Amino acid sequence: MSKVKYNDPLTDINSLERVIDLNKRQTLTELRRNIEERLDNERIARELDGFFDAANDVV
Repeated sequence: MSKVKYNDPLTDINSLERVIDLNKRQTLTELRRNIEERLDNERIARELDGFFDAANDVV
C-alpha cells in the first residue's frame, strides 16, 4: 500500500488535474445526454404532430 503524501504540491496538482478531467468528462456526458433528450423530444413532437394531422384529415 502506498503512503499518501499530504501537502505535496505536485501530488495536489495531479489530483486536481484528475478531478478537473473527471468533471469535464461528466459535463460532456451530461451535455450529450441533454442533446439526445432534446432530439428525442423533438422527434416525438414531430411524430405526434403528424399523427394529429392525419387524425384531423380523417375527421
